[in-house]
Amino acid sequence: MWWRRRRRRQGALLSEPKGEIVEQAGAYRIRAPRQEVWQALNDPAVLMRCLEGCRSMTPSGENEFKAQLGAKVGPVKANFNADILLSDVVPPESYRLDVRVKGGVAGFANGSATVNLEEAGDARETLLRYRIQGAIGGKLAQIGSRLVATAARKMTERFFERFAVLFAGTEASSTAAVASSADIPNAATAPKPSMATDV
Repeated sequence: MWWRRRRRRQGALLSEPKGEIVEQAGAYRIRAPRQEVWQALNDPAVLMRCLEGCRSMTPSGENEFKAQLGAKVGPVKANFNADILLSDVVPPESYRLDVRVKGGVAGFANGSATVNLEEAGDARETLLRYRIQGAIGGKLAQIGSRLVATAARKMTERFFERFAVLFAGTEASSTAAVASSADIPNAATAPKPSMATDV
């Protein structure tokens, strides 16, 4: 996994609004067939349980969702509203997410992510690769991109820790994809997925 933080430049991929850019990329190997991982990644209920601080995630249109979550980044603690759009959907291989987050006086965060799934381990495992780029503004930008990047990294790690619980101990077939919220422990006790080294 690698991280980069840089100041927005003219012609950057995110055209609005202006702010600090935070980028992240990584890969995880998950012990489940690609189709099952794909289904879980497209289930709002699963995503809500795995995303720390997420209070709700509801469909708002075709491949569109609205979410509410609470988060603490450095000294800034606030509730955020997020609009999520899925595009470039190629089941069960990949999709792109565009996210716009507003936190009132706490600031904003806009970003995009690409997610790719590859079969591994005789199709019994899935290699999940992701790449994220986000722009932050308001108080979030004032506290510095380093703190924001650290918080984003931890949130991403906790998401995959919880997501891995859905498939813990499974191989070619899994019933854990319909796990209830009680099946997903806190990140501190959740088993970690293996991180791929060939990002």
